[in-house]
Amino acid sequence: MENEDRLPFIQELMETRMFRNAEVLKGKHPQDLAKLLYTMFMALEILKNVDFRYAKDYAGRTFAYSNWDYMRTNVTDMANIIAVLMHPERYSSKIKPDSKITIPEFQTKTYFRNSMGDGPHPEHKRYFFTLEGYLNITETKYKTLRRFILDWENTELSDQEWAVKQVVFEFNHLGRTCDLFLDFVPKVKNYEF
Repeated sequence: MENEDRLPFIQELMETRMFRNAEVLKGKHPQDLAKLLYTMFMALEILKNVDFRYAKDYAGRTFAYSNWDYMRTNVTDMANIIAVLMHPERYSSKIKPDSKITIPEFQTKTYFRNSMGDGPHPEHKRYFFTLEGYLNITETKYKTLRRFILDWENTELSDQEWAVKQVVFEFNHLGRTCDLFLDFVPKVKNYEF
């Protein structure tokens, strides 16, 4: 009986995720997925400063299938976006591949291993520069966000609030049903946005 009570909850969790399967890719552009993924990485970095335990857990769940070879129903939206952008040929019937967008596999694995550790890691700044290049992120607003977020402890509160507001805006524009966004908003509610 106890397991039967959990089934609706598990079903609801599965339905709240944005990237449950490849069908949701129809009509999406790889550049939008790249921007959403970059936004998710920035949100994860903010969460490391706001709720480290949650950020560490989310990184662990994203890294659970660290080869990111296929989309899976039991992983995070972030892991599924990584799988799509790392192996676009597998999803070419749903989304047009963009040769300018890919994932730095080795560096991404290192990022997640370090994120499951006990604190900030100096290589993360370098990783974000690399990730911007691989995802073809060229807009100034993302670079400004990166600067504030990766130097969070030295960033003025008003700039932190601006960064949180921009991340929320990007999620609203690119992926408002994304699992990380649904958890992000309540955790950053102390910042005015």
